[in-house]
Amino acid sequence: MHRSCCCSIEEPEPDEPDLWEFINAAVVQLSLDYSGSMGGEEDTIQEWVAYFINRMNEKFGELPEDEKPMVGADIWSDGTPVLISQEPTYDYDSILTFVLGGYTLAGGGTRYKPSMEEHMAIFNEYSVVGELEEGYCCEPPLEEGTCCFALLPPENNGLCDDPDDVVVNCVCDNVDSEQDCTDNYPGRDFQSDIDVVEGVAVMFLSDGLAGDQIWVRNAVDSSGYIKSAYYTVGFDIGAAGEELLEYMSSGTNGHYFPASDLDTLNLIIDTLLQGDDDGDDDGDDDDGGGSG
Repeated sequence: MHRSCCCSIEEPEPDEPDLWEFINAAVVQLSLDYSGSMGGEEDTIQEWVAYFINRMNEKFGELPEDEKPMVGADIWSDGTPVLISQEPTYDYDSILTFVLGGYTLAGGGTRYKPSMEEHMAIFNEYSVVGELEEGYCCEPPLEEGTCCFALLPPENNGLCDDPDDVVVNCVCDNVDSEQDCTDNYPGRDFQSDIDVVEGVAVMFLSDGLAGDQIWVRNAVDSSGYIKSAYYTVGFDIGAAGEELLEYMSSGTNGHYFPASDLDTLNLIIDTLLQGDDDGDDDGDDDDGGGSG
């Protein structure tokens, strides 16, 4: 399947692995804090998700299913219910429908554990070893027989034949030939005998410190327990909550973003989806979307 803030957000260079990997996942999961402190922000979150789905449709809508990620969503707090979710799907618009219907009146406290356990189950069900087509163009160069994790986990987790041959933090795209790799991916190497494991990237938004933060820290620290990469968003969050979200992202090969309003939330989406696909720095996608 491989394809290629309250303060200002610096747009990353396109070859930064932790951001490239967001769109190389088998599943992109939206995970939304629904605790009482989010009350009054329901419209903002719904509009943000609408923007995300629109951008995903622009980028991947015309591609076949084996060349694009699925999208799932969960909404959580420690209220009743603790968590509602929509299974990952290629029908991106159905995720928007789910959020519009489910994110309507926030209440309850802040507890991360139920959603993170949901993400573990999603990883176990949907992570795949990518199908080898003509070849891969990879960074860093990989030896034959390598199993490349496009996203964490940091150990085998049963998807690779030999744990000793697993490489993390690698980025690969399908190419038709070695010349295609040389022409279109400067600095990468052509590979013809490797496996690429596509995992789960979680867009995790919260505005508060988790009441179960000790569990969260222990889970992140436990090798191989948290299997997804967390792209955490601190929405108008305090220092302690921000530190926890940064801990989650740095410990899972993801990235942390601060945000305070809809504009900065939307900029995060543009950054993660490499919004300026045509590379001319004007913010327009001249080719109408799609990914290499």
